[in-house]
This record gives sequence, C-alpha cells and structure tokens, in this order.
Amino acid sequence: MFGKLDSETFKQLRSKLKTASEEQLRQDLERLWNDPRTPEQMDMAGKAAVWTRLEHHAQASLRSRRLHWLRIAAILLLPVLLLGGGAFLYLSGKPTEGPAALQVMTAAGQKSQVLLPDGSRVWLNAGSILTYPCDFGRKERRVRLEGEAYFEVTKDARKAFRVEAEGLQVVVHGTKFNVAVRQGDSEASVSLLEGSVSVEDRTNRLLASLKPEQSFLFDQTDGHFKVRHEDTALTAVWIKDTCRVKDASDLETFKKIGYWYGLHIRLENSRPDYKYNFTIHSESFREFMALINKLTPLAYTMQGDEVVVRYLAPAKSNH
Repeated sequence: MFGKLDSETFKQLRSKLKTASEEQLRQDLERLWNDPRTPEQMDMAGKAAVWTRLEHHAQASLRSRRLHWLRIAAILLLPVLLLGGGAFLYLSGKPTEGPAALQVMTAAGQKSQVLLPDGSRVWLNAGSILTYPCDFGRKERRVRLEGEAYFEVTKDARKAFRVEAEGLQVVVHGTKFNVAVRQGDSEASVSLLEGSVSVEDRTNRLLASLKPEQSFLFDQTDGHFKVRHEDTALTAVWIKDTCRVKDASDLETFKKIGYWYGLHIRLENSRPDYKYNFTIHSESFREFMALINKLTPLAYTMQGDEVVVRYLAPAKSNH
C-alpha cells in the first residue's frame, strides 16, 4: 500500500535532501535501498533495474548534476520503500549530527509494524512516529516514540532496551508493553503485559518499577504519576484491529475514537456522567456513530477529517 506525505513532512524531507552531502546521501540511499528490513513493493529485478539506471545517470553527469540525480533518486526511492499500513520510512540527520536515523511514521487512521535489527517488534498506532539510529543494536538499543506503540522486546542481558517518550524513559531487557504519549494529551501511560520494566524521568531518576497488569500513569502538565492495577491486555487490543473502550468518559471515548478513525473530533457539550463500554472491529465511522446514537442521542457534522458532535438528550450513565 502506498502512502502520501503530508505537506509539512514533505517540506522537512525536501530540506534534508537539499542540505545533505553527496556522499552521505548516496550512502543513506543505498543502505535504505538494500536494507532487508524494508518491505519490498517491487521484485528484486525491478529494484535492481531502477537503481542501475539512477546510478548510470549519476556517474555520467558532472558532480553538481550527479548530486541533482541523487536527490531525484531520493524522491523516487522513498515512495518505493513505503511501509504497508499507511506508514512511510525516511532517513533523518545530517553528516555533522552523527549517525543518521530512521523514522517510521504512521498515517492517521492507520497502523504499522516495525521489525528492529535485534528482532524486537514494534506496532505503531495511528499518527505515531518511531525514530531509531541506523546503527541500532551495535552499542545500545534506544528508540524514540511520539504517539502510541506496543513493544515485544527481544531479551538481551547486556543491552537494555530504552524507549524515550516526552520526558519519560522506559527501560527493559525483554518484555511486552504498551506506551502512549501523545502531544496534546494530558496523560501519558506505560502498561506492562509481560516481564518487567522501569520508568525513569529525563534525568534517569527512577519513578516506578512495573509488574505485569500494572500501568504507570503520568500527568504531563504537573509531573504527578501513579501506578494502577488493571487488565493491561486491553491497552494493546488495537494491534488486533480492535478498539476497546471500558468505563470511559465521553471526552476519553471520542478522543480514542478520533485516533482510531484518523479524525479530529470536537465534543460541544460534554456529559460528565456518561460512561461508555464497547468494542469496535471493522465498523466504519458512520456505522459507529449510528450505533452510539442509539445509546445517547446526538447529532454530528463532518467536513473532511473534522467532526463536531453535540448531545441532544439528558445524560444517562453506564452505557
């Protein structure tokens, strides 16, 4: 499945291509092109033919023109190497900033899966970004997350696996856990399904050590946190194409639904005593709204990915 770059990301990519050196760009493109972890969108013969033509143009031109062709190659190769599920992969970093990094970005309303060099698997939820160095695993195992992801980490007693996310660090040697740290959300969470993890702040100060069926909840506005016992398996059902809402307020519910469908939902008149419990599988957004309307009568308007919801009736609790 081929995805599209949004305008802001395209500007960032174009800027990186303009400032990268010829040799750095050539090495990065060749590494990305030949990386066995990158899913193929064409057979090897087709890839080889395209790459040969691009190299031929580069070698046959003057230095300035060869660099021009390499930059064209970057634009051509990146769409070819797009990840499935509405995600795309690109190289970040400049020669003066040390080793380049790979970024996997998942489009709104989509999910993707990443296999890291050490065998660890990461599922990225909608609108999320995972960044890791091209030399991941050689000296350390460190990734950065923006958004939400579920991790199944390969054990390595010598190299702890670290997830950096908005001022928090999750440290683990081998386990299964979910991390949700979204910009604009007041609360971040780390939920442990198997194994054990430690949660630290940006200064490496230990905040909590989690056991299975425990979640770490962090208030991003004031820095307060707590550890709660819960069915943490529910936090990761989204990787099975299932959206589960359990005893959630209307604000929490529509925020989660917005992530699920890749929409911006604004609730005009919140009902604090509304509580929702339901599971979504393959229903469309309109089908979901028709179902929830039977529980709590409401009206909504939709323009593109912007949705405005308004309740029409007095509140009823425990839906």
